[in-house]
Amino acid sequence: MEAARRGAATSNWLANAHPNGMSPNGSTMTGTSSTPALLLPLLAEELELHVRKTTASVVNPLRRNYQTLVNRINASITESGEKLITHRKMATGCVLSSGDVVLTADNIEDVERLTRSPMWVKGI
Repeated sequence: MEAARRGAATSNWLANAHPNGMSPNGSTMTGTSSTPALLLPLLAEELELHVRKTTASVVNPLRRNYQTLVNRINASITESGEKLITHRKMATGCVLSSGDVVLTADNIEDVERLTRSPMWVKGI
């Protein structure tokens, strides 16, 4: 399983944009600055989880109906018994021609928690 990560590159870019601690208007950056903070929208890839090396006999019947796939994934997450993830949900998903499964979460926190607790994948 691998989570698509592009946020790290973006945050590194932001950290290096003003290495001297100065904001674009020349004032020093502080927590009380009146300069608006730059908020970048999440990329769709940041909300995706890729499950690789799946069993063809399991995922092939799920190719035709993404809702059945999502329901099965969400049930697997709930049944994992891990307190930090049992309330997490996937919004959509699909089975690629390679047999890999691509799942999309609603928020980045769900992606991070599910990546750290991969036991739910065994229920697919």
